[in-house]
Amino acid sequence: MIKLQRKQEPIKIIEVWNQDTEHYAQGALVEIASGTGALREVYGECDNVTFITLMLGNQSLFQLQGDEYFCPTCDKIIKSGYGLTHTPEFMKTNLNEMDSTLSMSDMVQGISPILGLLKKGYYVILDTKLYPTDGNGHLFCCVPNAEEYAVGSCPYYYGGNRWGHCRPHFTVGTEPNGIIEESRVEYYQKHNIGRALAYHMDGYMTALLDGHHKALAAARNQDMLNALVIMPCHLEMYRHYEDAGVVWKIQASDELIWNCEEYGLRPELIEPTEQLDKSESAIVKYSFVSEYVDEKMNMLANGYPSADVVAAMDLAGGITEERIEKILQGKEIISEDDVVYMIQAMVVKQDDNILRVFDYLFRNAEYARQRYPMLKAFLEVPKTEGMVSYLIELMVEYEEDYPDFKDLILDYI
Repeated sequence: MIKLQRKQEPIKIIEVWNQDTEHYAQGALVEIASGTGALREVYGECDNVTFITLMLGNQSLFQLQGDEYFCPTCDKIIKSGYGLTHTPEFMKTNLNEMDSTLSMSDMVQGISPILGLLKKGYYVILDTKLYPTDGNGHLFCCVPNAEEYAVGSCPYYYGGNRWGHCRPHFTVGTEPNGIIEESRVEYYQKHNIGRALAYHMDGYMTALLDGHHKALAAARNQDMLNALVIMPCHLEMYRHYEDAGVVWKIQASDELIWNCEEYGLRPELIEPTEQLDKSESAIVKYSFVSEYVDEKMNMLANGYPSADVVAAMDLAGGITEERIEKILQGKEIISEDDVVYMIQAMVVKQDDNILRVFDYLFRNAEYARQRYPMLKAFLEVPKTEGMVSYLIELMVEYEEDYPDFKDLILDYI
């Protein structure tokens, strides 16, 4: 059992918001003025490799690692400690009682014992849905601790100097598989209740702190996992060059930003990330243990989108009937770089309008250079007699100018 300092202080809620056109999920900004700091990130360097590790007391829970960790073009190596031991604070939450009827403020209060384990500062609590996978082909509890980079563990790069949003989409377990009880998984398969709890690390990646049984139940049902995600906030300085003034802002990921003066936030409350010396870093780096990967169970991940596809869905944004009509009427122009992402997103969402939108964009001369990748993305649609007939006609029509289309279509039908 990890020995932690017991000190609980009220959590101050600064702002609460709902899911809307400006926010992809409902959430709250909270201030923690006197957390114990048991649950925290530490930064270290070892053998010319940098990494960030989520700790609970002296236990390494989760690690993202890369040759240059803060290089946004480098996906990160993921390692899980798979050794989380729940402290009494975890037993005091009411995660099982949380549903859509509970207010965001009540949800924050419901996890306040765990929030008290964080170090002082500002945090965003998001009520969102996670895929129970790592976005790289592995179930949340079957992620190997291999020396491989994992897509989705850093901000997604679309090309052309454009970066994806830093949003939580995937999760990796921190508890050993051996403690999973089959009866509890079966219960959650029948009763989709409550929330899991995760900590956002970077990119699309989170560390699953509580709710491993819920996550496995969601995977077996091929559902998403309802989860509260803790997102640490960082302090950013913005300069006004006209008057040489400085404005301090609190920022979570890349979309949630608050002006400190406007919201009465205290920049001095945010402490720098703890840095370990090299001897400590080495201990942290090699304290992770490889969890046995159950390949049969890991196959459950096949039904979920990859990080690349989720990036397409993020970029495409909301796909509504109204927006589709605007696209088809030429009232909304999609950039040449984005048309493939739009098709990918509609395919994943199984949108009923995918054929109409694809046909319109595909035949538009403005997107002629993207026809091959558009067709490749479109061919992920489930095969039907109607699809086969449409594709044969398309193949015949474009066979002379685009002979490469033939092989793609014949492989599909």
